[in-house]
Amino acid sequence: MSRRKLANSPQIESRFAVEVGLRIREARLEKGLSMQALGETLHVSGQQIQKYETGVNLIPLYRLLVLADFLSLPPESFWNSTGPAVEIHAGSDLGLLQLVRAYKRINNPRMRQKVLQLVREIASEDTISSG
Repeated sequence: MSRRKLANSPQIESRFAVEVGLRIREARLEKGLSMQALGETLHVSGQQIQKYETGVNLIPLYRLLVLADFLSLPPESFWNSTGPAVEIHAGSDLGLLQLVRAYKRINNPRMRQKVLQLVREIASEDTISSG
């Protein structure tokens, strides 16, 4: 049986590695863990954690499962295509990812609307003051 190559598969793999890495980094920071501490849990170096987080290396599935269990997260939270990491590409900053995730955790529709209004006002004022 022959294996078909996906068009642009290196680019797809690279984008996926970056998206998973962003999610790993955000989860690590939310738990207040250093790269070294997370590395010890996964039996890899802090440098290897950095490579996972930046998308240089794609984390092996078995390590991702251990990581998800350690962080008490569902494994699919690292690659679910409906999540914010798909919308945010590698050049984006962690603050944007955290903002999107925090917004998604707000259950009250009125509160969500107030947060959105506040962010729009701040962005508008910033545009005016820098323009």
